[in-house]
Amino acid sequence: GIWSSMSMLNYGFLTSVLLASMYASHTLIAYPIISRYGLSRQRTVSITIGGTAVTVVLALMVLAVIGGMYKGEDVGGLFWVLFCLFLPLYAVLRRRKVMMMVYVVAFSLFFYYKSSGLFFLLLIVRAIIDYYLSKWIVASDRRIVRRTVLSLSLLTSLGTLAYFKYSNFFIVNLNTLLTTNFQVVDVILPVGISFYTFQSISYMVDVYRGKADCAETLLDYLFFLSFFPA
Repeated sequence: GIWSSMSMLNYGFLTSVLLASMYASHTLIAYPIISRYGLSRQRTVSITIGGTAVTVVLALMVLAVIGGMYKGEDVGGLFWVLFCLFLPLYAVLRRRKVMMMVYVVAFSLFFYYKSSGLFFLLLIVRAIIDYYLSKWIVASDRRIVRRTVLSLSLLTSLGTLAYFKYSNFFIVNLNTLLTTNFQVVDVILPVGISFYTFQSISYMVDVYRGKADCAETLLDYLFFLSFFPA
């Protein structure tokens, strides 16, 4: 979030930290509601999540703009174009659930694409894998199968995250400890990978423990995992 704010919106570091807090704010506030009552099954939950997201976005956006003005920074044109396109159409489509979800998912994936290029495909792959694995967990009555499926999800999630975030860290320390000369990997860290990885892990664990219902469709889960701008 910080990187995308600095590169796309032309903010400085301090303002980018403020704007990037949208990610954590939405997760901390909305996810406990989703975990307790299920994925957008009740109207009151949907209204609460939507209201929370819009409030958080608008409040932090105002603070970010004020902070940017105070630091003598300006907001990039792309930011205002995206913002002005997203909210009006969302307001029109919000009562048409499927169309609204398709629109938000498409906008979310476009945002990730602009931030990380083709690495946005990782988000789609993560959603597909965990959607079907969660279905497998719910369908199975055998504890060993449920644990194995959950472990598979955790290994693939954490393995992907570890590769992008810590591969060079381990290589550098290995070279230092063993006086080897392994080459550092040229890895670009996809924006938001930690955010949606841990969000997916939380979902899988809650489904395994019976604290959250399994998403009814892949679109439901992709909407949950990629929700923009939170």
